[in-house]
Amino acid sequence: MDIIKNLEINVFSMVILGILYVKLYTKSKQLFSDRIFKYMLLSGLFLIAASTATWIVNGRDGSIFYLLNWATNILQLMFTPLPALLWIVYADYEIFRSREQAKRKGFRFAAIVLIDAVLVLTTPLNGLIMTVDADNIYSRGPWFLFHVMFNFFLILYVTMLILKNRSRIETRNFWTLLLYPVPTIIGAILHTSFYGVSVTWPSYVIAVLILYCNLLDVGIKTDYLTGLFNRRVIDSYVAEKIAASTKKKSFSAIAIDLDEFKQINDRFGHDEGDAALIWVAQLLKRSIGTESMIARYGGDEFYVVLNTDNREELTAIMEKIIFNLKAHNREKAKPYEIHLSMGADVYDAASGYDAEGFMKHLDGLMYRQKEEHHQMARIHADFCI
Repeated sequence: MDIIKNLEINVFSMVILGILYVKLYTKSKQLFSDRIFKYMLLSGLFLIAASTATWIVNGRDGSIFYLLNWATNILQLMFTPLPALLWIVYADYEIFRSREQAKRKGFRFAAIVLIDAVLVLTTPLNGLIMTVDADNIYSRGPWFLFHVMFNFFLILYVTMLILKNRSRIETRNFWTLLLYPVPTIIGAILHTSFYGVSVTWPSYVIAVLILYCNLLDVGIKTDYLTGLFNRRVIDSYVAEKIAASTKKKSFSAIAIDLDEFKQINDRFGHDEGDAALIWVAQLLKRSIGTESMIARYGGDEFYVVLNTDNREELTAIMEKIIFNLKAHNREKAKPYEIHLSMGADVYDAASGYDAEGFMKHLDGLMYRQKEEHHQMARIHADFCI
């Protein structure tokens, strides 16, 4: 491919990444995932700039161009794993919603990436990864494929992580997370197989654009703390389900409240309160699956909308939630127990309820159970006295 066309493609790719970075940089409130995505953009910009420099200096006469050819290629090869490393951190956070865990995983894999970096740094001595000949022409070394496979290993790890934790991920996010690296993989395979075909970075830009569009969508529809849908989405979804309901086909829903949430905040701090909310969100995902709609309505209240009008199935799902909740409390991993109050019902098309009315109906059932829990707690306290 002509060097001018390669440069044009790289510059175009850099412009797109630069625009996305500016858009994200000027965002007033940046979440952890936003910051990781921003670093992914910066790493892409740096690598495309390094790639562009290699095309410019390759084959030019003069000792300065010879040194620059070595330097730019080494920099590019050293930092090539960086987007994949950041992708591991991003995907881990999207799955588990834990900043600390995502950071720890990032540091662990960074230590592994150092092995590849050391190998690249020593290539001027042994020519294993690449070399530059006396005519200042770059060529791949006998171990270049090892470097490529190392990067594929990082992507394979993320893919397996996503597939293994399928039940934790909302359907709308699952396919975005799973397919994000595909354009880059295709571009890298073409670039590795046909040297001179510069499609790696345009492919990376396509992948980043897909992820960015998902970020915009998630930002509008998602509760930032738990990763569940937010109130706006659940209100619209319940209205749609009601509009489509008939006497023969309906749906069911559950209103869920985290009992004594204020006491958790007051006694153990807001960080622990946030952790409790995140745990409840994960509990609901594990207990219900990803095909149902799960949302955080606000504060300590959640809603679940199920694609069933069978009361036995509804009861079985609630029992599964309770079973998993009790199993968690038995582990005593926290200095407090988590308890939930639930109000559930199958929507009756003949009831005349609109979305607001049906959700108030569920709230009433839920608060009735909450009051029963309070009465049981008072009886237990009196008995202990």
